[in-house]
Amino acid sequence: MEGIGKMVLLIVVGVLIVFLIGFIPPKIQVARLRGEVKDLNTEVEDLRKKLDYEIKLKQIASDFTLMYLEVEDRNYGNGEKMASALCSDLKKFAEETDDQRMKEKISLIMDRRDITISYLAKGNPIALNEIREQLLIFLK
Repeated sequence: MEGIGKMVLLIVVGVLIVFLIGFIPPKIQVARLRGEVKDLNTEVEDLRKKLDYEIKLKQIASDFTLMYLEVEDRNYGNGEKMASALCSDLKKFAEETDDQRMKEKISLIMDRRDITISYLAKGNPIALNEIREQLLIFLK
């Protein structure tokens, strides 16, 4: 009876060991999959940041274009309001971006801000040329 008890015990222990060993591959696979998910989340976050950046660039270019059209139609008051808002947006964008080239472009545009707003306030048609130049700086 003792021999049978030991054999049963060995069989139970053996089955238990085989059962526990069966958990190892799934644990390894879960760890690998978690790593892949983390990498994919990082990639998605990077793509989202790039997309947000591109959307902001397009929005600013669109605002510049709308301002240009307003001034072209001699709506200097609207152009002045749009220029002030656009300058605020550009300043905020420059603070948020890591793109040094874009910061330099915005700095060039902001250097001309006061004169452009002055031309708009006076209804001076030269404002149109200023806005066009600033838009070209931004788009380069």
